[in-house]
Amino acid sequence: MIRIEICSPGILPDSVTEDSIKEGISKPRNQLLFDNAKYLLPYTGIGSGIIRAMKSYNHITFENSYTKEEFVVTVHRREIDEESVQDKPKSVSDGVHVYEEKILAFSVTAKSRKEIMDLIGLSTHSDNYERYMLPLLKTGLLAMTLPGKPNSKNQKYITTEQGKKLLIRAERQQ
Repeated sequence: MIRIEICSPGILPDSVTEDSIKEGISKPRNQLLFDNAKYLLPYTGIGSGIIRAMKSYNHITFENSYTKEEFVVTVHRREIDEESVQDKPKSVSDGVHVYEEKILAFSVTAKSRKEIMDLIGLSTHSDNYERYMLPLLKTGLLAMTLPGKPNSKNQKYITTEQGKKLLIRAERQQ
């Protein structure tokens, strides 16, 4: 089975059990660090993370290992039959990913790379560009306003006629 394990060194503090964690009860291991971090970091509720995770996904287990002296949270994932995955559409409409559809709709008027990445909540890192914008450029759904200068600071991107037609088809299907 595929899983994600989050290992925390050290066992749970005395009054905290695996069951009490599931109820949202928490006790900081390092009080000094905790007191400072709770004001510096964007906490949404101390001790509420496990509860939120369990509400959104119920295949989570906890192990307080005294022999290894660690607390392990394991998120189990279902094994997926690869044949059934290949039969399912990989996109929202006509092979266009959700982010790609947002990019096309947003870029009906020319937009910079930063504006586009801000729209989908990602950094302008080259990995994000290659994952979301480059496929649109290669398929002719998005075009550069300065095709002869792909690295220009003034480069903008605009949805092509082909991209606009795809958006119209996607809209009709919804």
